[in-house]
Amino acid sequence: MKKFNPIDLWTIIILLTGVGLRLYFITDYLWFDEIWSLKHADSMTNTWSVFTLHHDNNHYLNTLWLRLLDTNASVYLLRLPALLCGITLPFLITWWARKSSAREGVIIASLLSVSFLFIKTSIEARGYAPMLLCGFIAYLLMIQLLQKPTKKTALLYGVTISIAFLWHLTVLFLFMALGILATFVLINSKDAKKMFTHLFIAHSIPLVTIVLLYSIDIRYFDFGVQIGIPRDEALEIIIGAIVGPYPAGKITAITECGILLILIRHFDRLLHTDSEAFVFKTSILFLAPVLGLIIYLPTMLTVRMFLFPLLFVLILLKQELKHMHHIVVIIIVFLYSFGNIYGLHSDIENYRITYVKEFAYVLNESAPDVPTIGSSSDLMMEMLLYQHHRTHNTNEEIIFIPEKEFLKQKPEWLFIQTRYRYTFPKEIVENIEKKYTVQSSPALEGSHWEIYRKN
Repeated sequence: MKKFNPIDLWTIIILLTGVGLRLYFITDYLWFDEIWSLKHADSMTNTWSVFTLHHDNNHYLNTLWLRLLDTNASVYLLRLPALLCGITLPFLITWWARKSSAREGVIIASLLSVSFLFIKTSIEARGYAPMLLCGFIAYLLMIQLLQKPTKKTALLYGVTISIAFLWHLTVLFLFMALGILATFVLINSKDAKKMFTHLFIAHSIPLVTIVLLYSIDIRYFDFGVQIGIPRDEALEIIIGAIVGPYPAGKITAITECGILLILIRHFDRLLHTDSEAFVFKTSILFLAPVLGLIIYLPTMLTVRMFLFPLLFVLILLKQELKHMHHIVVIIIVFLYSFGNIYGLHSDIENYRITYVKEFAYVLNESAPDVPTIGSSSDLMMEMLLYQHHRTHNTNEEIIFIPEKEFLKQKPEWLFIQTRYRYTFPKEIVENIEKKYTVQSSPALEGSHWEIYRKN
């Protein structure tokens, strides 16, 4: 580590700001996917049944953590592994970058501290943030192994990348890219026999882990909700995840084009100066995602599948920005920060599906009767009611009527999402128009649902 530089003070301030943003944007109630994970944990009969839930929303070690806690544990405790790992990751990567220069340290600290994606993974009780932390440590171990092979480093890599798989399976992208890099180094090694032995040790543990997980669980997967990125919009959305989900417009396009030009410049530089780095970065940004998509599709496509490729895009940007004038760097980091914080605030305020105040309103208006409700999304409403009944320790406070029973039982209340509008069959739409009235109340201000009541 180089001696303390005045710029290091800014680096520390930026990293602490990132901690503050994570704590600021964390909420006091669980989101839909977190509840789904919690339901998986509650359905377990024993520790080993975590491998027989057969669902992609079951992140093994995260599910075990949720299972370990008390039924009414604080949402902050449920999110503790994600929050701690999500806070640690920017510090670790900044420390690693700082070994090259203080300038690189402050740039990567700025990018990671405000990143829309990496803040979100830090504030949800799921396995993404621990996977990223374990995966990056595995990356550092593999680089060390390729430079100075030892059995200890090989074993540490194997164990660490395997733990990352148990947090979330999309570490597969990193594992593929590191495998391609290791093969390239092996082919060009002066002592191929020694290198092969150490690489065999390093890869044996994760390969056995993958085979076992596939045999007992992955091949039986239910991939849950079959939604994700529209394929014709995939590239735009993934690039947008890097620069931040700006409101569409010229700033977005200019920022995205600028980052694309920086990426092209970086790969051109690597092609002529560092073949190993070129192989790895080509693998993590292009080859591994393509191979991964062949494996995953046609199930679903989401931005979170690409967390490791997107992480290394930021690392790549850091390496290019260090060569630019500080005014240019400040402008790029400002645009990047604005887009990411705007996107996160918009996501929290407008797109997260609330339920606490809505259920309180329905209960208050229906008292003393037990309300019956229908919804534009059976799956989502079942999960939200599961959490409501779980926290209130009752199964009868609200009764849910699924869509297939809607016409027969006609629930008193109907919840229709304002973001994901469901297309009901014609006869249900006619029923709503004739027999239901939309509710308007200060108690529902800011709700993500249109709430109807039977006349």
